[in-house]
Amino acid sequence: MRLRITIIVLLVAFTASFGITTHAYIDNSKKSKALYDILLATDAAGGDVEQALRDLRTYIYNHMNTTIGSPTGIRPPIQLKGTYDRLLAAEQARVKQVNDDLYAKAQIECERLIPKGLSGGGRVSCITEYVSSNTTKEKKIPESLYKFDFVAPFWSADTAGLGIVVTVLLGIALMYNIISYRRLLFHARISS
Repeated sequence: MRLRITIIVLLVAFTASFGITTHAYIDNSKKSKALYDILLATDAAGGDVEQALRDLRTYIYNHMNTTIGSPTGIRPPIQLKGTYDRLLAAEQARVKQVNDDLYAKAQIECERLIPKGLSGGGRVSCITEYVSSNTTKEKKIPESLYKFDFVAPFWSADTAGLGIVVTVLLGIALMYNIISYRRLLFHARISS
């Protein structure tokens, strides 16, 4: 009778533990997806992506079942496209500004070097040479600095991870008690 009560108590505990663990496991995935969405929104809005990225990375590294997967299958799944595009646009604007000012500087310099000439005819080659030798080129912005892929641990000491340990231990205890109860019943039948 006592063994049967133990089995019932273990079964209830196992079921509760399994439910809590499953909920925590699924919740880990939902939370990482929410942090991922916050990161993408922050990136699109031009906000503090460093903090949002740090929050996501910390969460993924400390919880199981949090690996981010892009719905489009893009690898790596975390790409700060907004930040990258803004940096690229700023670099293009900088180069355009420098190069726009370059032609005016070339005219001034070549007028100083070649003060006389028919309609500035001798200055054309000077201006062309000055512009070509002083043209600013865009600095390459490495895309890889704005792409990330964080890998979640196989097991973590969070609610889901500890729940798995407790559920497995309760399952082992439950199976042991069921087997013991079956043996007891088997020996009782043989004895009678």
